[in-house]
Formats: sequence, C-alpha cells, structure tokens
Amino acid sequence: MAVLNRAAELQQEVAGWRRTLHGMPELGFDVHRTAEFVAEKLRSFGCDEVVTGIGRTGVVGLIRGKSAGPTTGLRADMDALPIAEASGKPWTSATPGKMHACGHDGHTAMLLGAAKYLCETRKFSGQIAVIFQPAEEDGGGGQVMVQDGLMDRFGISRVFAMHNAPGIPLGQFALRPGAIMAETLEFIIAVTGKGGHAAGPHRAVDPIVIGAQLVATPINGFTGTARITVTASDGILPDGRAAGRAATQTFDLHFGATGIYGTVFADNNGDSTQNAQEGGIEGTVVYLDANHNEQFDPVTEQSTVTDVNGEYRFAGIFPRR
Repeated sequence: MAVLNRAAELQQEVAGWRRTLHGMPELGFDVHRTAEFVAEKLRSFGCDEVVTGIGRTGVVGLIRGKSAGPTTGLRADMDALPIAEASGKPWTSATPGKMHACGHDGHTAMLLGAAKYLCETRKFSGQIAVIFQPAEEDGGGGQVMVQDGLMDRFGISRVFAMHNAPGIPLGQFALRPGAIMAETLEFIIAVTGKGGHAAGPHRAVDPIVIGAQLVATPINGFTGTARITVTASDGILPDGRAAGRAATQTFDLHFGATGIYGTVFADNNGDSTQNAQEGGIEGTVVYLDANHNEQFDPVTEQSTVTDVNGEYRFAGIFPRR
C-alpha cells in the first residue's frame, strides 16, 4: 500500500501519542483524561471547531476543506478494558486493572494523525468531522453521541470507521458487504431438572449433567461458558445437598462467567434470535428457558460497497439502523 510522504513523517509522533494513551487507559464514559488529551491536540492542529461533551465525554473536531461539499465523519473509539496488563512494555498501563487491550489507543492516535494531516493540507471539499467516541466496549457510546445530536449538529452525511485486526497483513484493509462487525447478543439459558432421592437417581432428571453437556455442545453453532441456575422441584438434589420445594442452587461451571454468552452476526433479515431448544442436547430437559437481550446492532454496510473487478470499493459503512 502506497503511503503519503507526510503521513510517513508523522508515524513516530503518532506512535508516541499511542504509547501515551496506552499508559492512561480509562473505561466506558469515564474517559476524561483521554478526551482532554484529544481535544488539546485537535486545538493545537488548528481544527476550525473542537466540541467536547457530546455523548457525555465524546469529542468532535471539525476541519473545513478548500471548497464547499458534504460533511464526512471519521470515527475512532477511546475506551479501554478492565484487564490487568502484564506486557512489561515501557509504556504499559499505569492504572491497575485497566488496559488498552483492544487497540483503541491506536485508533485514537491514528485519527489524531489524520486530523493533523488534514488540518495542514485541507485538500478536500466540504468538511471532515473527526469523531472520538467513548464507551465502545460497553455502554453504546456511539448511539449516545447520535442521540446527543452528533449527526444533525455537524450535518454529517456519512461516517467511516475501522478496527484493527491482528490477523490481517500489515498495510491491508479488509472489507465486505453486509455485516462487518458483530452485534452483541446476550442470552441466558436456565435448565430445570426433576428432584428425587439419591437412592433413585434414575427417577430424577439431573440438571447438572444436562448443564455440563449444554456447555460442551454447540447450540445452533455456538459454544460458550456458562453459569447454570438449577432449580429442584422437590426433594434432594442429585449431589446430595438438601433443597426444599422451588429452591435454587447456582453452580459455576466456568470461573467468572454469569451466563452463556454469544456474539453473532445478524442474517440478511436482521434477525439474530436463536432458539436454544433446537440445540443438540441429549437427555431429558424438563424446562429449558433461553432468553436473549439484543443490545447493539452489528455494523452493516448498506449498498455502498461494490465489487469492481474482484475488488471491494466502498463509500461508507453505516449502522443497520
């Protein structure tokens, strides 16, 4: 991939920003230091407008081109993850229990580099809105920014975004029509067995065995970790612990998990609902209850990617709704 000379010259400076950000990770909407860092850089570059506090802690810089035209958004996320870093790098996280493990420090630094270049050259028509989003990992920060008037306030007609992917060769981008980033879909499965006496386990339905198999067996193509909530209708649970009618015991089948979670692509109709009762679970399940909570839609291209001589060319990537 050909690299602009000026962009190459900015590489070391951008890498320095990334390492600074890596050392000060923040979570969710509480990205105050990061947002301040971003806003200060945008002002120093000469952005025509720098607006903070959009979507609580989001930052937008507006850069005007040399002629009239539409406003295009370039977006990066700023938040980190609640992970303890053990990389040993000189720029390792200085905040215990928090780490930029998903690369948002790199996304932010890259967009700052683009903003600096665009402020210097302004070789484009219309306006560029550089958008720095909080709470990508949890909280739907992009949606909150839109609800706070992001698109209307700046007249943004299209938005481009990207995410690092370590498996893709250096210097390449991966594109596809349709869903390109998965939606988050949380589903919790509760198995209810049939109580009985320890001397007659064949007359009972052991939900622990069913739960264990459920964890190990793909359900509609999914595997996951599980915390199964087991309800005994009467008598004694098969493990010998006493339990009264409708009593509930919770068995952790995987450390730290709070449910069986899946991350899925929507199909062409946007329907991501999965029916766990269609899974390949052997044995008798008196009651299998699968509830799901569709939190955020996948990032989906809408007829803006075209196949030209076997290569995808794109004009924008937008949310499904």
